[in-house]
Amino acid sequence: MGEIPEEYKTLFKRFIERHLEIEKELVTTCRASAEKADHQLIKALAEKLSENEKEHHRYFTELIERL
Repeated sequence: MGEIPEEYKTLFKRFIERHLEIEKELVTTCRASAEKADHQLIKALAEKLSENEKEHHRYFTELIERL
């Protein structure tokens, strides 16, 4: 496997950045849902979803930096 062409790096970076923008709203919604939830199961689910998305954001951010 050779070097990734610059045009592919650029496209991939744009895709990841757009993905992060879209999912930022999901994280905000999950946090708000967790804070407002009356049921412990719903609260836990919303918190885990938020944590999972934050982890994805860190992974994708690192990936962008490596390209």
